[in-house]
Amino acid sequence: MMMLFYRTIKTKLDTLKIGQKIRSIVIFAAIAPFLVISIFFYGNIYDAILTQTIQKKQTEISRMEPMIEKKISEATIHANQVKAQSFFQSVFTYKGQELTPSLLQSREGEAFLRGTRQIEAGHTHLDHIRIYIDAPSSDGIFSLSSTKDLLLPMDRVRGSYWHGIFEGTGYKELFCPSFYLTGWEKDHLGDLAYMLPFICNVNDRICKCYLCLYYSSDILKDILTEISNEDGTVSYLITDRDSIVTSTDGTLSGIYHFSYEDIYQYMFSSNNYMKKDVLGQTVYLTFKNIQKPGWFLVNVVPDSVIKKETRKVLTRYFLLAALILSASMLFTTRVSSSLAKRISSVISTMGKIREGNLVPMEEPDIKDEIGDLISTYNYMTARQKKLTDDLKQTADELRVAEVNALQAQINPHFLYNTLDTIQWMAMTGKESQVSETVQKLSRFYKLTLGKDMTNTTLEKEIDHASIYVDLQNIRFDNAVDFIVDIPEELLPHRIPRLTLQPIVENAILHGIREKESQTGCIVVTGWEDEKDIFLLISDDGVGIEEEYLPKILSKEGMNPYTRGTNIAIYNVHHRLQLLYGPDYGLSYKSSPGEGTEVMVHLPKI
Repeated sequence: MMMLFYRTIKTKLDTLKIGQKIRSIVIFAAIAPFLVISIFFYGNIYDAILTQTIQKKQTEISRMEPMIEKKISEATIHANQVKAQSFFQSVFTYKGQELTPSLLQSREGEAFLRGTRQIEAGHTHLDHIRIYIDAPSSDGIFSLSSTKDLLLPMDRVRGSYWHGIFEGTGYKELFCPSFYLTGWEKDHLGDLAYMLPFICNVNDRICKCYLCLYYSSDILKDILTEISNEDGTVSYLITDRDSIVTSTDGTLSGIYHFSYEDIYQYMFSSNNYMKKDVLGQTVYLTFKNIQKPGWFLVNVVPDSVIKKETRKVLTRYFLLAALILSASMLFTTRVSSSLAKRISSVISTMGKIREGNLVPMEEPDIKDEIGDLISTYNYMTARQKKLTDDLKQTADELRVAEVNALQAQINPHFLYNTLDTIQWMAMTGKESQVSETVQKLSRFYKLTLGKDMTNTTLEKEIDHASIYVDLQNIRFDNAVDFIVDIPEELLPHRIPRLTLQPIVENAILHGIREKESQTGCIVVTGWEDEKDIFLLISDDGVGIEEEYLPKILSKEGMNPYTRGTNIAIYNVHHRLQLLYGPDYGLSYKSSPGEGTEVMVHLPKI
C-alpha cells in the first residue's frame, strides 16, 4: 500500500510542469519546518525563558553584591577617619578627658571640629556627620557656634528605633535603613546611616554618645536599578529585622516582601533561588547575602513578566515565520517566471551560432524540457567552443605580452632619472639624504613590481606618483607642490600600473623645470560617470605650443624645448588603447606660458 502511494505521488510530481514543481517544493520546505518548530516552541518556550531569566538575575545579583558591599564599607572607612583623630581618641573613651566648652575651643578641639567637617565635605556620598551625647541640651558644649551642627543632645533621637536597638542590645555598630531613623533625621540628614556607640565624660558624668554618619539610600537604589529594569519586577535590600533598606519600587516591594528568615532558610538549599505564591500569582526570587551588614539583596520576577516575554518571543517567531513564508512565495514566483527566461535564453543563444558566438550552457541534473534543450545545444557546440577558447586565449596572451613589453620600456626610464638624483646628492655632499632617497626608491619599486604586473588600484597608483614627486623634490629642493583631490569612492578602482607617474614626470621635467623659477604645482583631480573614470593632471609649467600638441601622443613625438622623446607618454596612451579600445587613453590641452592639462580616460574596473 505504501509503495503504491509513493509511486502515485512520484508519478504526479513527475508530470508537473517545472514552475509547478518549484512552487510545490518551496512551499513545502517553508511550511513543514514552521509547523514542527511552532509545536515545539509552544510547549517549551516558557521554561526556556524562565531558566534564562533566573540565570540572568543570578548573574546580575552576583555582580552587584561587591558593589553594594563596597558602598557599605565606605561608611566604616569614613567612621575610622573620624575616630583616627587624636582628639576623638582622647575624649570619647571611658577614661578620656572631660568634654567642656573650653576644651572644644582649644586648639585640639578646633582641629577636631575642622577635621570632621573636612571628612564630611570630602566624600561625595557622605551627607552629614553627627555625634549625639546623652547630656542635658542646656549644656554649654551644645551652645557653641562651632559645634551647633555636629554635637547634638540625645533628646533629638531618643525615640528612634536605632536608639532603642542600642539600648536593648550589645551592638557595637549598626547599619540603619530609613525605618530605624526619626522623621527629623530623614528630612534633614539622610535616610541611611551608620552608627557607632561611644562614651564620654561630661561634667564629671559618664555619658553615652553615638557617632552617626548619614547617607542617601539612592546610592544603593541606583545599583538595584541595574537589576530591575523590566516593568513588574522589583529589587530590594532587606535587613535581619525584616526592614527594607531601599527598593526600586516601594509598592511592589511591599507586595513581594518576604521575611528575612524565609530567605535565610533557602540560602543553603536552593542555589539562591525561590518560587513563591503571592496573592494567587507565582513569583520567582533570586537573592544574595550581603555579609556585612548581613542584609539580603532580593530580586522578584512575577510569573506575568515571564508570560509577557514568552508572548513577545512567540510573536516575533510568528512574524518571522510569516515573513519567511512570504519570501518563499515571492521567490517561488520569481523562479517560475525565470524558467521562461531560461528557455528564451537558450533559443537566443542557439540563434547566435551563425555568428560564431558559441557559449555552452551548464549541463542539467534533471532532464526536463529545458534540460533537453540545453543538452542538445551543448552537444552541437562543444567542439566549436573549444576551438574558439583556444583562439581567444592565444590572442589574450599576445595582448598581455605586448602590454608588459610596453611597460618594461617605462621602468628603466624612471630608474635612470632616480639613480641620477642619488648620484647628484652624493656628489654634492648630501649623504644624510641618500638613505631616505633609497628607501623611497625601494617603496617605489615595491609598488611598481607587484604580483599583478598589469593592474593596480587608483589609490596605489596615486601613492606611486607621490613617491616619485618626493624623490624629485629631494633633488630639486621641494620645487614641486603635489595636490591630490580624488573622491574616496574612486580609490578602489583598478587602473593599469604606471599610468600617472610618467605624466607627472613629464609635467615636472618638461613643464615646471623649464620655467624661469623652476618651481610649480601639479594638481590631480578625478570624477566618474556611469561607466567611465576621468583623471585630470594639471600643471602650471611652461606649456606646449599648439602645433606640437598633436605629436605628443605619437611614437615620433618630440618635446620642442628639450628635444627629448615622449616615449613614456606614448606608451601610457598606447597601453590604455590596447587594453580598453580606441575610445580610451590620454588627451592633452595646453596654453603656452600657463600650463598643461592631461585627461586620462579609463573604464571602471
